[in-house]
Amino acid sequence: MPPPALKELLDYPEYRKYFLQTPHLPPHLATGNPYDVWGRREQAGKVFWRYTPCPTYRESIKIVSVMLKTYEDACVVSRRRSFAMPDNLKWIVPADCDWCKRCRRPTIFGKCSPRHHALRKMPVLDDITDARCHYCGGRQATFGG
Repeated sequence: MPPPALKELLDYPEYRKYFLQTPHLPPHLATGNPYDVWGRREQAGKVFWRYTPCPTYRESIKIVSVMLKTYEDACVVSRRRSFAMPDNLKWIVPADCDWCKRCRRPTIFGKCSPRHHALRKMPVLDDITDARCHYCGGRQATFGG
């Protein structure tokens, strides 16, 4: 079962407020493209992922709002900092999901291959048995919880 789609999460006022609020990055971490946007869509039984690096969180939100018109799901990933789950959102995480501190949302952590969409161009899989985030590919041991 896939994690809840962003469209579903945004139906909850508490999550919508959290998602639309720009997370704090110290100035030395805000350079370059500190955010990635991933969009997921299915077409003719195949899954396609679209990736866009972003210089600001506001830009990420703009891309997500356009992306959600044609994609089933989307995610904003912090490349510079992880964010613990706020206490007021613990109830939003389904029993079969966990919070990803990079994606700032509920996700499924599982085994993946070097062909994981977020890791294809980065040879970081030293142990493919590590459970990794459905969206960003982050290790559950590092970014889960």
